[in-house]
Amino acid sequence: MMIDLKKLNIYEMVSAAYAVNVIYIILETGILEDIARAKKTAVELSTEKNLDLPILTALMDACVSLELISKVEGKYQLAKKGRYFLKISHIWFRDYLLVWGRHLNPAFFNLQSSVKNGKNAFELAHGKKIWDFYANNEVENKIFVDFMNKVTDQGHTRTIADDIDLYGCKSILDVGGGVGSLGCALANRFSDISVTIFDQEANFNKAVEKIKQVNNNSNCYFKSGSIFKDIPSDFDLYTIKHVLHDWDDDNAELILACICNSMRIDSKLMIIEGVLDRAFNSNKDESEYLHLRNVEQMAWTPGKVRSLGEFRTLLSRAGLLIEKVDDSEVFDISYILCRKYLP
Repeated sequence: MMIDLKKLNIYEMVSAAYAVNVIYIILETGILEDIARAKKTAVELSTEKNLDLPILTALMDACVSLELISKVEGKYQLAKKGRYFLKISHIWFRDYLLVWGRHLNPAFFNLQSSVKNGKNAFELAHGKKIWDFYANNEVENKIFVDFMNKVTDQGHTRTIADDIDLYGCKSILDVGGGVGSLGCALANRFSDISVTIFDQEANFNKAVEKIKQVNNNSNCYFKSGSIFKDIPSDFDLYTIKHVLHDWDDDNAELILACICNSMRIDSKLMIIEGVLDRAFNSNKDESEYLHLRNVEQMAWTPGKVRSLGEFRTLLSRAGLLIEKVDDSEVFDISYILCRKYLP
């Protein structure tokens, strides 16, 4: 369940920023893992971690107030809510907090410069464009990839597999499918179709391993190549999930044109992504999250969360037309069904 941000007062919004910084520090220092193994006092933690005692105590007590940690007779131990952030939980919250603290928070500190000079805030913070940063930093790339895989596995694939209409297709190419989170989910959900995951060669080993582990029907495959030039042809349905929002308009158009060139006349393209101006159910208006996601996306990558009109423009330039748009219950997942433009 998501909080209605519009109902928060200004102090609550600012306090939320304090809270996430406190939780990130306690997570990054490894303290949550330590107190999950054994109860410890602030003095013990300060000594073991070589941390300032008064500041550490303030951070720990703040986490107690947030009910992530409990304190009994001067000793801290992990509370139920805090278990979500342990490594052994394998829940995407932990990975997102690490991405936020290491990658996004420094970018947001540069947002003021970004809005003045138009430069990407992530690049200003880290000295490299996002994909160069991850390509040249194995540790940080793993944090990013783990987050992306887990949020897709745990937060998206079940919804998409239940929602999606395959329109009678028998073959799917998931463009930019990473290590196969969505591809495997679709292959398991629809045993009579063939699903091919298409992404860069660097993902080959992990994708093949994932397919072996989770694909129940032997109908899921991996093919490597570039989404800008090597997209395979002759598939009934092409899917692309949360990829276009990582790229500026020129590159997004190039990806779409490449897909279009590979499609048959009767092929379909399903874009699975947030739509900035989607019409929300009046009982569940989460539009503020989409607009904040757009700010996050623009600070993080060269891309953005696009409106339906922006999608129409990009698709038209790439030789595609929108046939239908459906929304899911997840705020940043809509389904844009497209076909080739027939003059």
